[in-house]
Amino acid sequence: KSDKLKFTTVCKTLLEAGDDELENYCGEVCFGLAEAVQGVSNQYSNSKKEIAKLEKILVQKSGQLLDAKGRQGQCLHSKQNLEGFQTYLESLDAEIVVRHEAVRKAERELDNALWALEDLEKKLADQRELEAAAANLLTGASKAVQEAKEGLAAVKKDEEQLLELIAVAKTR
Repeated sequence: KSDKLKFTTVCKTLLEAGDDELENYCGEVCFGLAEAVQGVSNQYSNSKKEIAKLEKILVQKSGQLLDAKGRQGQCLHSKQNLEGFQTYLESLDAEIVVRHEAVRKAERELDNALWALEDLEKKLADQRELEAAAANLLTGASKAVQEAKEGLAAVKKDEEQLLELIAVAKTR
């Protein structure tokens, strides 16, 4: 939109017109041109409507900018939360690996102990057979036979206690 005073001032400067408009024809020309330009400007200028329209768009865009900044802040906060959660999960994963290895080691040791226990049971069964054969051989009433029978009874008692301990160990 044109401004009459600015136009007249620029025109007088360019035409080198003085301040006395009555004696200077250039001043009258500048004034006349300013009037014409202002009329055309007023007729075809929609600056007031355009300014209002642009101000409305500015308000909308400012609102959208604030909304976008808010979402950006939420996004950054969510990203930080996810990174923290990822760190937590990674530490849990490392702990799981350590504990899994410990469980696997304990299972191997338990299997080894069970095999050793089975071997011991077999040896005890073989020993019982030998005891039974020895008991059949021990006949008579001599003092040596009596002592051997008492020793054999003590071994059987120890054997039974050992078998009880093995049974208890298996149930655990």
